[in-house]
Amino acid sequence: MGQLTAALASALDVWLAVVVLLSLFTVAIFRPQQVQDGARFRKAIRYIGLYLVVPTVLALVSAMVDDSDVAQFFVSLAVLAGRVLLAMTVVVSLRALLPKI
Repeated sequence: MGQLTAALASALDVWLAVVVLLSLFTVAIFRPQQVQDGARFRKAIRYIGLYLVVPTVLALVSAMVDDSDVAQFFVSLAVLAGRVLLAMTVVVSLRALLPKI
């Protein structure tokens, strides 16, 4: 049951990343006037890029490690880094698009 829950959470993370990425590109192409803070918008683009790269690199490092405990640590670190970067992307992109109060 735990593996099923983990797989479902991972699939939801991927779909959320796809939705965020498509939303950011859609806003940049069709509604650039909606971007209130360009620096934060660019930061959100960087975070989604890091979300795509960092967990993959950490997973590759875990595949190269011989010790299973260290490999498991890198897998856990990859999952954690991916979720943190995705959450930061969502928060920063919303702050870039919403008007300041």
